[in-house]
Amino acid sequence: MGEWVNTPRGWKWRSFTKVTLPIAVHRNNSYDELVASVKQSEDLDCASSNVVISYLMNSTEKVNPTIINNDARVSLYMMDVDANGFRPVLRINVVDRSFEGPMNSSPSPPWCPTVDDNLNDYESDGDHPMNMKDDCVYTEDVSLDSQDAEEDCGTGSQPVHSFFDGTNFYRDQIFAYKKQLKMLLDGAALRQSFDYRMEKSCTKLLKAKCVSPGCGWLLRARKYEISDRFHIYKYVGEHTCDVEHVTRKHKKMSSELIASLCINHFRDGKGPSISEIQRIVFKELHCHAIYWMCWKRSVITKNIIRGTPEHEYACLQVFSHMVELLNSGYSYSIMVIIVDGTYLYRKYEGVLLSAIAQDTKNHIFPIAFFVIDKENNASCTFFFQKLKSNVDDEPDLCVIFDGYISIANAFSRVYSRAHYGLCMRHLAENLFVNQHCGEHLYQFYAAEKAYSFDEFSENFEELKYNCPEAVHVLENVLGF
Repeated sequence: MGEWVNTPRGWKWRSFTKVTLPIAVHRNNSYDELVASVKQSEDLDCASSNVVISYLMNSTEKVNPTIINNDARVSLYMMDVDANGFRPVLRINVVDRSFEGPMNSSPSPPWCPTVDDNLNDYESDGDHPMNMKDDCVYTEDVSLDSQDAEEDCGTGSQPVHSFFDGTNFYRDQIFAYKKQLKMLLDGAALRQSFDYRMEKSCTKLLKAKCVSPGCGWLLRARKYEISDRFHIYKYVGEHTCDVEHVTRKHKKMSSELIASLCINHFRDGKGPSISEIQRIVFKELHCHAIYWMCWKRSVITKNIIRGTPEHEYACLQVFSHMVELLNSGYSYSIMVIIVDGTYLYRKYEGVLLSAIAQDTKNHIFPIAFFVIDKENNASCTFFFQKLKSNVDDEPDLCVIFDGYISIANAFSRVYSRAHYGLCMRHLAENLFVNQHCGEHLYQFYAAEKAYSFDEFSENFEELKYNCPEAVHVLENVLGF
């Protein structure tokens, strides 16, 4: 017996009896059967309507206590399983309802703690009010372990009950491959909170049996001789096991299973966040998944959708062939080539160098791609040597890049007749970040866009006066 207490950290239970007792609860028990089991376990001599059963739901947020007062709420409680396979502890109180009068009138002094109807403010069904006051102690009344119930309370063997596994399997059902069959079976095991053991699993056979020794559930499937398809040749979909086999860890929550749930939530290469994946898992499988597990599954899902780096590398030859077929307009491009580098992160690091040209209608034509460890003279020289085999060294050729020293050195070494220039936007961004001259960048742009020497000199001198550090880099480092 006890009372609920509203503390700054949430609702807590203050126990008066300091007693924890186990009861046996089957997954398809009704509310009346649950009350009878509670009365038997605690040896209560009172009417069933006087028993108040409540619990605090598994949640990361602050929630109010929930009263169990009908069959639907018993079913909701049975589905409230945490990541370790355990349900919340049930809290028991007894109310004296033997007086005459309406439900909300003041009762005569009971033999147990008094009742406060304020609990009905957050529970719509006002059948079982409870008293609530201050602090809490985590010791009270009910634990869901049927084996302990038999040993400690002497309940003996439980009546046989049954439920179906929720797979909708049938005999002679065909699956594309064994992995598909096992994934569907694992999903049903999580949703229905049952567990099974694999008696035999090989390339040609799959035999599964419920972990409960006395349960009749089983599944047998074998592979066709001429294909990879599996078919069920023996199946009993009804469980007759006790609740002790429900409160287990979710061993069947595999990476592929969670990835299959999340794959349809990825749109345009972007997928749900880790917290959203946790909500998806709880909604689909009725169980909680920890953060790192969902993160790992999100990586697998992204690899399924986008492909792995190894797979993309294997497709490079096909990509190059398609570019060559669709890039016939390159012969009409103007003699200006843009060379730029993009840094690569995650599993494989490095720099992706690319050369791009345009035609007179501003259509973009990729010319060359090259992945290097880092931008240095040797790597950039090799890049321009390969580029020269497709782009001749001519006086009319102009190459634009971002001003990186290694690119400039390599270009001058390979292309002796062509000339190069610096990208104005990249150069301005570098000055803004490194020399902190953001408020004077308009003078830099004015000097860059000047069409006369006098106009250029005027703007450049003004920039030199306001931001000498930027002009020093332009003159001494970049040869401006």
